[in-house]
Amino acid sequence: MKKRRRESGQVLTEYVIMLVIAVLLGWGLLVLCRTISHDNDETVELVSGNVP
Repeated sequence: MKKRRRESGQVLTEYVIMLVIAVLLGWGLLVLCRTISHDNDETVELVSGNVP
């Protein structure tokens, strides 16, 4: 029985970690989209490189 409890705890931990990662990615995308829509020209200049 102890082995089952460990596996259950590990699965729960993995789900929580994946949920946190998904929330952080979603938050990052939201911030990125909001920044791009707010300061479009400055953002494009910031991420684009000079091509000779």
